[in-house]
Amino acid sequence: MIEELVFPKTYTYNDLLKSTLAYFKGDELAATTWMNKYAMKTKTGEFLETTPNDMHQRMAVEFGRIEKKYQEGEKKGEGLSDYGKNREFLSEKAIYNLFKDFKYVIPQGSVMSSLGNNNVIASLSNCVVVPSVFDSYGGIFHTDQQLAQLFKRRCGVGVDLSNLRPGGAQVSIRPVLQQERFHLWTVFQIPQGKLLKMVEEGH
Repeated sequence: MIEELVFPKTYTYNDLLKSTLAYFKGDELAATTWMNKYAMKTKTGEFLETTPNDMHQRMAVEFGRIEKKYQEGEKKGEGLSDYGKNREFLSEKAIYNLFKDFKYVIPQGSVMSSLGNNNVIASLSNCVVVPSVFDSYGGIFHTDQQLAQLFKRRCGVGVDLSNLRPGGAQVSIRPVLQQERFHLWTVFQIPQGKLLKMVEEGH
């Protein structure tokens, strides 16, 4: 059974384009970039936010929730630096004003697209680095699996390939030099390509 969520209001692409162009004062590139990458959508692609003001409010709610937990709740002061313990409490409204109009604070893209968005399973980190690839079939495909899991959660990934044997190196699977150059990066591009294709087809 597929879960059906009911949303208070959804917006069409044309509705959103009109409101977003007004927000960005006619800058179509800025408007469509925000719409395509950061505006919250349903699982079927319908828009739930009309301008970055809605996105900033969504983020402020989440930052404000955590702020209260460390200032007033069961975690009061826990794990905070001296500055964190003594600085002025930031209300949800104060946090929103830091975000508003991209004036003072601009979070990274994954935070803008995913924080407070219950319609996706996504990382709040833009980029991560995975351990170096172990020089074996198992090690290569283990890294491949890690990449696939991170790509589908919107992460960019860095990985060190320098410890892998180059083409022409001795291998133990047969008593000759490895003559064929193994295009390892092609293997790592497979999960990324498949995931991008699925996104384009609306899966």
